[in-house]
Amino acid sequence: MKHMSESPIKIEKQLAKHLKSLLQLAGVTEETVHEFLRGSRFVRVPFYTIGNREGLMSEFESMVGPDNYFPKQLSASIDTLFSGILEKNGVELTLNQENLENWYQGIYNMLREQFRFGSRKYSELQSTRKSTGSHDSSEEYQDRVDSMYSSLKIKKRSRGRFWDMDSDSNKEIQPFGMFTFRFADVDYMILPVEEEILPEFIKEYIVSGKKPTIREIEDIVKLFQGKHFRMQAAFNLLDHSVKVPTSMGLPIRMLHVLPILGSIDGTIKAKFNSGNVVVESQIHTLLTATHLKRVEIWCPIVMTGAETSQTIELNLPLNTEWKLETSGKKSFVMLVKIPEHKTQIFGLHTLPLTYIADIEKTTQLPRMPSVKTIENNRLQQQQRSVDTVYGEMIFGVPVKVYGDIYMPHDVTSYKKIINTLLTSENHIHVELHPTKESPREFKLVIDGEAFTKHTDMSTHRQLKGFYSKAKFDDEYERHYQPETEDEDDNERFDSFLNEYEPSKMYKHQARIQLLTVGGRTEKYAKLEAEAVCDERVKFCQSKIRVSSSPINKENHEWSMKIDAESFYPEYVSRIEDLEKSSKKNRKFVAKVDMEWGSDRKQEINFRINGEQFKPKQWIQKISRVEHQDYTYSSLAEKMKLKIAFLNKFDISVDYKLQPHGKGLFNRYLAGLKVVELLSTRVMPINGRDGSFFATVVIDPITHKHLNVTVKTPTEKVLIDSIRLPYKVKPFELVRDSWTRSNSVMDIVQSYGSKSRPECKVDARKVQTFDEVTFKAPLTKCYSVLAKDCSSSTPKFAVLMKKLKGDDMKLKMITGRQIIEVYPDSDGKLVVKINGDRVESEQALLDYGIDYSKDEVNINTNDVMVRFNGQKANIKLARSYKNSQCGICGHYNDDTEDEFRMANNENTYDLMGFHKSYTLEDKDCKSDLEETYRSEKYRHMDSDEYNSSEEKEQKTTKKPIEKTQVTEYMNTVCFSQKPVKECPRRTEPTETEEKKITFQCFERDSWEAREYLREIRHNPKGKLEMPKDAPNKSKHTYTETIQVPVLCKAY
Repeated sequence: MKHMSESPIKIEKQLAKHLKSLLQLAGVTEETVHEFLRGSRFVRVPFYTIGNREGLMSEFESMVGPDNYFPKQLSASIDTLFSGILEKNGVELTLNQENLENWYQGIYNMLREQFRFGSRKYSELQSTRKSTGSHDSSEEYQDRVDSMYSSLKIKKRSRGRFWDMDSDSNKEIQPFGMFTFRFADVDYMILPVEEEILPEFIKEYIVSGKKPTIREIEDIVKLFQGKHFRMQAAFNLLDHSVKVPTSMGLPIRMLHVLPILGSIDGTIKAKFNSGNVVVESQIHTLLTATHLKRVEIWCPIVMTGAETSQTIELNLPLNTEWKLETSGKKSFVMLVKIPEHKTQIFGLHTLPLTYIADIEKTTQLPRMPSVKTIENNRLQQQQRSVDTVYGEMIFGVPVKVYGDIYMPHDVTSYKKIINTLLTSENHIHVELHPTKESPREFKLVIDGEAFTKHTDMSTHRQLKGFYSKAKFDDEYERHYQPETEDEDDNERFDSFLNEYEPSKMYKHQARIQLLTVGGRTEKYAKLEAEAVCDERVKFCQSKIRVSSSPINKENHEWSMKIDAESFYPEYVSRIEDLEKSSKKNRKFVAKVDMEWGSDRKQEINFRINGEQFKPKQWIQKISRVEHQDYTYSSLAEKMKLKIAFLNKFDISVDYKLQPHGKGLFNRYLAGLKVVELLSTRVMPINGRDGSFFATVVIDPITHKHLNVTVKTPTEKVLIDSIRLPYKVKPFELVRDSWTRSNSVMDIVQSYGSKSRPECKVDARKVQTFDEVTFKAPLTKCYSVLAKDCSSSTPKFAVLMKKLKGDDMKLKMITGRQIIEVYPDSDGKLVVKINGDRVESEQALLDYGIDYSKDEVNINTNDVMVRFNGQKANIKLARSYKNSQCGICGHYNDDTEDEFRMANNENTYDLMGFHKSYTLEDKDCKSDLEETYRSEKYRHMDSDEYNSSEEKEQKTTKKPIEKTQVTEYMNTVCFSQKPVKECPRRTEPTETEEKKITFQCFERDSWEAREYLREIRHNPKGKLEMPKDAPNKSKHTYTETIQVPVLCKAY
């Protein structure tokens, strides 16, 4: 509808208005329309001129159904527009499919099998466990999942058609697809894709998921053994003609055509030897396209008119050899042979003309016309003759460009260039002119390694002293509130670098070489890049080396050296954690040193500091909102999220440039001042030669405006409110926790996980994968949150139950292990694997578990779980669409059948829905029955869900730990360890008994006075007693007291 409202076609604009009215009557808005799309998308990219009412419109469309996670239909089409008339389906390519994702899943599982737990193979992990004496059994844990399947009487679910999911006779539909190609609204190709027509050797790999052997790959490669092929095509991409009658009796005919003629002729030969693949190809491509517009007056005697034509000629004789080495050192080599004789590879011709042609009396067809070129006298001075040779000095291959062309005086406007070319006669030719001294071929070599372990764990400390060496100005301090105040940046950052200890460092290397082979002088260009990063990519040290043979008249090798070190800010998953974790790095720090040149070197040293600057007025608004009722807390959180990114970047530059380098910088700065003339202020200053400073501030509210300050040795330039073409929000500080990357597959999976559906569950409410929210209090019995219900041998199950207060215990069962996570009495998360507590960070990583102080991330191929002790966030692979079950709902992008019970029957009884996924035992039966009697289950809309979270955060508080003081007549007693108590203006809602040991001192002793003074000075602090305090105390005693587990505001 949005694209139709912006369409140049009148009928589409009218249709868009009617559709908008109908959607408003149905209560569908821009904010809620995503609930109905289910991933379906429509994108139109127009290429047309409004004045001429003509052009092209390319359209891309995907339609997703509730029973497939791949689109059921994908289409790409080009529609044409001529004189305001739209012709649909000029060219269209469409794929319709049903369950083709089954093939994709089999191939993906086959590739992923080798790297099931990050960078370590599953077989290696199994052998490690056996060598350490582990006696766990995969069959035992699979039996536990199977027993849960049978005890809950879970009915198998499959990705059948959504309208017969309840049918007992439902069978999964076999994968099927169909490609269609349509041109000029006529189907030219229909290609079905199904198991019956697949060759047997392909069926084994795609359908069965079989891993091909080397011999089988060789058999496949033998199919391409130098067979000659030739393909030719001729068609009209545009073909429009309109005849308009006139009062004179002579009709006017308008013609708009785009004929294309192309051919591909050649051979392809493939070889496979010892894991290496070599492909030799000789392909000759020819393409000619003419864009013709004509307006003519027709009569029985003579025909006259005017036309413009633009013709492109392409001639590419490609003789190449591709080599992929997969055994040992991985590399890719490509050889491109250069033609031995002069070859025209490109031509451009434009010609506007008038013509007149007599009509043959017998055939009534026009004879050979007489033509005359249309000359525009105003463009005569803009004509240029071109005859230049490029590339001879760089790579030794002369490329001659010659012809006549009209160019406007303003070459920065592409519209003026196009208009000039279309209204004048132009001829441009590009030819290869090889000589005896030219090289015979070009050679491109690419190789490298990734995720090689790096032993030096202190590389990041090379950034120490960053702020003492780089000075930044606070130009906008009066308008913004910095993230840190009254704190020495250098001391704080150096302290952070000393404490930061990455668990793993990886080295990544890439090398690219472009060489010439043969010829009088061999030319070359080389690039070597190396990066050392930690597994979270928080710190990276990069080295780039570029070199090439002498260019133009230089005598020595041209080279460039870049050394860079960067530290990225640490992120949090919740906005409230952003203000609590003050010890984390919240800045982006980068140091870049560059040196380049041949005979005369130039260098630039950058120091970049990025931080969060908050508008003072915005902070005051947030403060006023927070002091209002809790219903405004959601608004305050959104206001904080809006500015939670790095928006101020200070840049300090020291340089040693040649005069032409300085002149280039001055020209760019002068151009920027001209473009933003009305918002630019310039003040003369006396600065230090060889350095300049810049400050860039992104508007944290609009995200589309920049304030820039540049200080050169001679002037200070301030530019306000530079408008950006789109919103930018770099380095967002609140986002999902990053998983560690130990292999390329981990990176691919982490990016794919961002679009996965997510379910959120805490002690009282649930937000399902389809974003349906409802109140469902958890009990001390395990509830199944999410589970594979596609077969009787499920791959995973995620369960959670209540402990005390809001504390939860999470259990995740797979076919290989049982993972349990829960908070202990001190709030620290405990991780158990197969019943044994695991604290080693490396051991946890081997099981796909990323452990931090506040939360645990469990990452498998199928499901990702983030748990902080009170709340679980579950992300599910889209391949489980229509085959997942649990209180996280029936995931199929449809909210109408969200509450499918374990027996696969849909219900509106929320309590019954929850009961069907509850594992009842004798230890939790009483709590389960009490919860069912006292608690109410009900639906919640998204606003109520968010506001309830805010209300609970406002009304429910965790106990704080303080040293408890008990005073007597002659003695004062202090608890040896901090004791939990409710914060001010709260009262306990749940308590537990705990034994506390007290140490007592004489009231008039200096120890008692010192400890009391410390507690009065810091009431919320924890008293730290020296180790010899028990020897100095009068006596000690132990008392059992009631300590709060959860507190509630009154």
